[in-house]
Amino acid sequence: MDDYGVDENYVVKIVAGVIIGLLLLFLVVPLAANMIATQNVANAANGALAELNSMDSSLPSTTGNVLPTVNQTKPAQINGNTTVNNTNNNSKNNNPVPEEKTAPSTDGMTILSGTITTGSSLSSKTVCTIYVGAEYAGAEIKMSTLYSRDGTDLNAGRLVAKTVDSSGYVTLPSADSYKLYPDECLISIYDAKGNQLDYRIVYLETESGTQSF
Repeated sequence: MDDYGVDENYVVKIVAGVIIGLLLLFLVVPLAANMIATQNVANAANGALAELNSMDSSLPSTTGNVLPTVNQTKPAQINGNTTVNNTNNNSKNNNPVPEEKTAPSTDGMTILSGTITTGSSLSSKTVCTIYVGAEYAGAEIKMSTLYSRDGTDLNAGRLVAKTVDSSGYVTLPSADSYKLYPDECLISIYDAKGNQLDYRIVYLETESGTQSF
């Protein structure tokens, strides 16, 4: 009986030792694993820091390579508030607005003299030229010539816009040719607004050529 009791205690001790060993194993192994993982993380961090330090040392120095600043010139100021752009002012001064020219006045214009020329062929037109004076050069007027033969009108005598030339003459050819030589011509001149300035009745020889009045 005593031997059996001794054997039972021995078995109990062995079992207890095994249990304690297992407990220690379960406790020590995770703790050791954590310590190893922590050490690995620390080593990795130290390696990365060392690599960064080596990269910083390999970068070229920026001393002396700073980009120069641009010196911007402000436009001139007038009275402390108004700015003036000299470039724009110069361009405006170089392109002045042209002055509008006005036509000379027609006040006092009259028919001083003139000529009427008739061609010899049936296709020839009759040309009337009047002289109003060089002082009216460039003046804008309206002119009509009404030709007739034996009291019968040969044309309609329409108004035509004309400009006095530099010598003071105005020339107006007939719109059509006439089958008969005219024996009379009514010449009328008006200003640009249609107000009559003067008229002249010219009696003609019924033949070709130039006749003065």
